[in-house]
Amino acid sequence: MNTKFGIGAFSPVPAVFGFFFVRWSKCHGHDLYEQCMRGVRYIDLRICRSHIDSELRTEHTVYGEKISMLLGQIKRFLDEQPNELLVLYTHKFRSGFSTLEDHHAFLDLVKSVFPDHPTWFTPKSEFHLPFTDLKKRGRR
Repeated sequence: MNTKFGIGAFSPVPAVFGFFFVRWSKCHGHDLYEQCMRGVRYIDLRICRSHIDSELRTEHTVYGEKISMLLGQIKRFLDEQPNELLVLYTHKFRSGFSTLEDHHAFLDLVKSVFPDHPTWFTPKSEFHLPFTDLKKRGRR
């Protein structure tokens, strides 16, 4: 995160003070791929649509990287580590998610990055299963 992507339109922080909040907004010192390589298995993404460039991005007062890039890093890790399982928690959907089409744009992006998602993703009916059972079913 840095101010090159801008301050969220929903932020109470005036843009002129954005550089002060980058350190507060940044939660990790490594990209997602490196975090996964270091053992992270739970990923929390706050998603919005930037009012500056209309891209789907992360947000934490300050706009972050494009969601497409982050999903690409996750896909790379899963491709290289076929025995691993990740939990991806997406939420907030603050700015730019005012219509059903906005949510469909996010889902279409996920489907394009993970074309085999029907087998990789765990349906809600399987959330109670232990990791070993999810692994046997090919969930990622």
